Amino acid sequence: MSEYIDIKKKLQAFVAAIELQVPSNGIIEQEYLDYFRKTFKKKEVTLILGNLGVMKLNKNQYEAAINIFETAIRYDDYDPHLHFLLGIALCQLEEITAIQRAKKELFQTKKLLEKKEPSDYREQHLAIINRYLGYFDVSIPYAIGQMFLKESEYYINNYGQIGAVGNQNDVKWFNSSDN
Repeated sequence: MSEYIDIKKKLQAFVAAIELQVPSNGIIEQEYLDYFRKTFKKKEVTLILGNLGVMKLNKNQYEAAINIFETAIRYDDYDPHLHFLLGIALCQLEEITAIQRAKKELFQTKKLLEKKEPSDYREQHLAIINRYLGYFDVSIPYAIGQMFLKESEYYINNYGQIGAVGNQNDVKWFNSSDN
């Protein structure tokens, strides 16, 4: 267990250092992306990019987070947590077109989760996604944004922003290591 914590701390420091180099628009220079691709496995790249996006979300830099999550999805379109986080970031913009895109991302998350082997975790995550999708029945986009803001704080904080506080079940879901 201490090895896990040590690796987690090192990865947290690495991602925090990279985050300082990411411009405010969230568009990562090709040189960094090439470095990631050459140095890390695909899942590690998506984990790094996902955590960068969460850092931007935590700083209320939603457009930057969206760009980072979209970049991560180009590396692994089959990772449900990336689509989930992109949907959350899109809802934070509180624009009708962004919220419509968010709904599509959450449906994609559900579709990807349904393809996974049945497990308690999968069922829990499908229930969460179904709850989020239920918010789209509200007719006022602002209300949707507010509901997502309240609901998403817990999940964003437990993404595994690599040092985030959360139980190991949350980290397993958000670290995308269970594909």
